[in-house]
Amino acid sequence: MKRRHSLFFCLSLVLATLVLLAVGVTLWVSITVNERRARSQTQSALLESARMLAARLSDPKADPEAASAEFKILADARVTIVDANGNVRGESDRDASAMENHADRAEILAVLRGRPFDVRQRFSPTLRHHMLYVAVPIRDATGNITGACRIARRLTDVRAIEDSAIPSLLIAALGVGLFTILTGFIISRRIVAPLADMERAAQRMRDGDFSVRLPPSWFHESASLAAAFNFLCQSLEQRITAEHRHRAQLESILASMTDGVLAVDAGQRIILANRAAGDMLDLDPASVVGHDIRATLRHPEISRLLNAPIPPGQILERDILFVHGSTSRSCLLHAAAFDASGWLLVFTDVTRLRHLMNLRKDFASSVSHELRTPVTAILGFVATLLDGALDEPQNARKFLDIIHAHTLRLRALINDLLALTRIERDEESGLHNLQYLPLKPLLLQALDDHRRSAESKHIALVCNCPDSLSATFDNNLFLQAVTNLIDNAVAYSPEGRVITLAARDLPDAVELDVSDQGCGIPDTELDRIFERFYRVDKARTRSNGGTGLGLAIVKHVMQAHHGSVTVQSTVGQGSTFTLRLPK
Repeated sequence: MKRRHSLFFCLSLVLATLVLLAVGVTLWVSITVNERRARSQTQSALLESARMLAARLSDPKADPEAASAEFKILADARVTIVDANGNVRGESDRDASAMENHADRAEILAVLRGRPFDVRQRFSPTLRHHMLYVAVPIRDATGNITGACRIARRLTDVRAIEDSAIPSLLIAALGVGLFTILTGFIISRRIVAPLADMERAAQRMRDGDFSVRLPPSWFHESASLAAAFNFLCQSLEQRITAEHRHRAQLESILASMTDGVLAVDAGQRIILANRAAGDMLDLDPASVVGHDIRATLRHPEISRLLNAPIPPGQILERDILFVHGSTSRSCLLHAAAFDASGWLLVFTDVTRLRHLMNLRKDFASSVSHELRTPVTAILGFVATLLDGALDEPQNARKFLDIIHAHTLRLRALINDLLALTRIERDEESGLHNLQYLPLKPLLLQALDDHRRSAESKHIALVCNCPDSLSATFDNNLFLQAVTNLIDNAVAYSPEGRVITLAARDLPDAVELDVSDQGCGIPDTELDRIFERFYRVDKARTRSNGGTGLGLAIVKHVMQAHHGSVTVQSTVGQGSTFTLRLPK
């Protein structure tokens, strides 16, 4: 991956490079100009001294040796004087008589030929140094050239003068460069700071914080960009806030719905599922999002529905049965197409409704069957009496006893039906007279009502209830529930057994056990004994005068008290019904 550098680093690097380059060029130009100026000044000084010396030597009486020695001190340079033939007449640094002819020296040859002056730089074989030579002609009074004087200085001395200014130039250049770079860094920081602020703000926006705002900038461009960025942040914050609010409202609506909702995209992947759908379809709403609905639900009817073409706006309705292990759930499915082949599926749980409808059908069938039996018997025996049996006292008495028994059973059945209907109606409207009362008097009354029937079978009735124990109940309804349980216990207990009522006080409820030592109830029947008209032993129940509604009444009485009834039973050993009254 290509490495990226910060804008501040790049600007600083470019600025430092430009400053160093500019300072370097400026320093080079300054040194060059300084060298030229120093050399020009040295050359001018030597030329002036040479002209002064030439003017002095224009007098025929002047001594070249003395003049050369004098001007060496004056000009701090080497002085050489030659005649018109190039012979050395005066020399400040050597013996003039021992020196060779200088007519071949370029600077001397030039002025002897008439040039006003000549300047040369070359190596001196006499002094073994590079020298700067300035030569001028010597003229007599008539203007004729009688010789030449030459003044020379070592180039090292000239360069020393030139180099003396270099430290000052370097210090000045370094100071200017550092000041310029520091100023550039500050300006670069000012330029980059708004971009850095924008980068941090963008990162906060990426993390979901849209409340960030950029501060005003010094520069017009960055200030305009910051204003546009702040406007964008504000707009996004408002839109996202509104979106979150709408999404929260939608989630709240979906979460509060009792119907299950699934949204499926064009690829038949789940894009939304509410909690009711999870409970109804036995799945986790969060984890199924993104999964294929066919693989998730594995229901052939739903697969066929999603594969069938449907015009937009049309709603399909299907009855769907979901089976999870030993439980089943009936759902009414409404499906509508949306968003280019997507689907919205709404599941309504109708399990209880179907169960109630079946119960209603079963109840109507059971009531009809239960009423038909005594009515048919009564009609049959009445017809027999009308056909002549009334004139036979012995048979008439027998038939009337049968008619009387069926009439009593019919009255008991009607009373139980009316009682059950009244309990359900009062349970829905909340009209029960619940009071905080002592429990033992009610239990003793229920036992006294069954004392005669129990004694006829030599059954002992026992009550174990503390005198101080009280509970909240409707006296008449709870007495009816206890009475129904004692009725069943007496009816299904063999002679010589014991029926026990035992009440106990718990932290959150009062419980009453009605125990018998009868024939018991098979485990397979325990889940259904509280259904209406359900009998474990139908023939024996009818022979005992039972209507099949006693335990159903007990269940509804306890529901009216916001309590419960449970049973534990062992075949051949007896049963224990437990009534639980919440405190």
